Amino acid sequence: MIKIDFLADWAPRPSNDVNSLLQLFEDDLNYLKKIIRKIMQIVDARDYFYSIFQAMNYAGVSPFIATHDYCIKVKRCKEEDTVETNISPIYHLGLEYPDHYKIKHGKHLDKTAIVGLIEKPVAGTLPPGHTCYSYGVDAGILFQNSSIPHNKTLDLKLQKIPEGILASLSCDTQTSSLTISWKEIEIDSLDITKKEKNRAKTLPAEDWAKN
Repeated sequence: MIKIDFLADWAPRPSNDVNSLLQLFEDDLNYLKKIIRKIMQIVDARDYFYSIFQAMNYAGVSPFIATHDYCIKVKRCKEEDTVETNISPIYHLGLEYPDHYKIKHGKHLDKTAIVGLIEKPVAGTLPPGHTCYSYGVDAGILFQNSSIPHNKTLDLKLQKIPEGILASLSCDTQTSSLTISWKEIEIDSLDITKKEKNRAKTLPAEDWAKN
């Protein structure tokens, strides 16, 4: 599971890069958000986030491999079709945790850290109509001042290829890539070609020469 938020000023800056995939959608940011969300969801469904953290070397237990659930905050679109994000683990904590937190720290739990209720599997059977839940909590907010890092910068680079999009993840020293078809992200490749042609018509000839 992932929770995706887009921070202020995340959108790509105007550019004359005729090869930029992100720039094709600069006039429709809601659609671009949809594409980025869809790609992130596919990456998560294939467990690539967990895999890239699992491959890292740690001095002790890492918060990032204590869960398969993450909060992703899209910070900005950089050059070369790269999306810079902040990623943090989502902890599953008991419904009594806010009360324990107040007793221990003498203040209320930051409500922005609570992602929502998560259905919790339990051993045995429950009476009909009964379900167990836990709080999903953004550890990057809850433990942002911890000596153990609960936030990391993760870059997602998108490259248009004939089959669709080559998505490359980079975090610390680890990188991983996967191919995502146009069909998976619900985009018609002909629409991409049409957008590229329309964009080319709006650019000065000297910008084509640069590319």
